[in-house]
Amino acid sequence: MAAVFASVLSLALALQSAPAATVPSTWLGTWTMIPERSTFDANAPVKAAGQTLGISANGAALHIAGDTVLQDGRHVRDTVDLNLSGAPQTVGDGIVASFMRIDDRSFDIVVRMSAAAPGAGVGTNRFSFSADGRVLTETKTQTLAGTTTTSVLVFERK
Repeated sequence: MAAVFASVLSLALALQSAPAATVPSTWLGTWTMIPERSTFDANAPVKAAGQTLGISANGAALHIAGDTVLQDGRHVRDTVDLNLSGAPQTVGDGIVASFMRIDDRSFDIVVRMSAAAPGAGVGTNRFSFSADGRVLTETKTQTLAGTTTTSVLVFERK
């Protein structure tokens, strides 16, 4: 009986400390945009001159920190912790995002802005990692005020 109790207790402790979801190591790290390999739709709401992304796992969340350099040289810094469950979550004023794992080499972040928010719309950001883990391609499809744009940002691991 004591052995059964010890086994159940060990299993319970192991399950309690196990992460809710695992993030492939190929996703993690610092990624720097390659401007000459990236393309922006002529009508894209933001055209970056450069961008650095830091992707890490934080418990049951994916942590993404970005530093975007705009065409005029200004920096815009963003951070977000997205739960890995896929449940929509509020990430800003009138902005809801959800994470969706596609497979070990790709995931989507879907962003919706409420009709009351300035620039209301929807966007899907597909993050795809190369087989060797050295290149990240982010395909951004955004619909704002009835106009859909698609831009492709290519990053290399630093």
